[in-house]
Amino acid sequence: MTENDPKQVIVEYISEPLGQIETEPPLPPGMEHKGYRGITRKGGGLGAKVQTMRFLQERTLPDLQLHALTFENGDGQQEYYIWCVRQDMPGHWRSAGGANFHPAENISRGHPWVNLAGGWSRNFLWAGGRVLDYGLEVVRVRLISENGIVLEDTVQDGLALFISDRWVERPLQVELYDRSEKLVGRHQALKTPEHKV
Repeated sequence: MTENDPKQVIVEYISEPLGQIETEPPLPPGMEHKGYRGITRKGGGLGAKVQTMRFLQERTLPDLQLHALTFENGDGQQEYYIWCVRQDMPGHWRSAGGANFHPAENISRGHPWVNLAGGWSRNFLWAGGRVLDYGLEVVRVRLISENGIVLEDTVQDGLALFISDRWVERPLQVELYDRSEKLVGRHQALKTPEHKV
């Protein structure tokens, strides 16, 4: 059955046709030229072509899984997503949300950075994204929450993924370490509205 296979739950969800656009609010100044769109869709999946889907990495806990994957959309463009699935009490896997991330060549920061996207609720957090190391060979990323929870991941193929089944208070402090365990970058991520400037 589909709900017993976490990857199949993701495949079936994201291969559904795109839902109808409900709203398309204006983007913040400076973002419109970067190809971003702030849209909300009603229902539907992501319109992924099943034959092009490739799972890149995963992180697992007993009842949570986080997967990084890529696929071609209906317009023939390559998309990159992280997707979380959660197992409910009867043992069925359900989608718990997803977020897209961009290939490293589409991002420019000028200093080490993790381009994190994620989701959270009262009892779990998932996050992941591209690590930009600018030649400093970042091999490990650490997230430190406002309430002292520490999550770490080893960078694989330029990605870092995080999953927790504990309450993780935002914003998160992101620390990037090189091969010699030297801290080479630090920034905040997944800020709450009151922390955004």
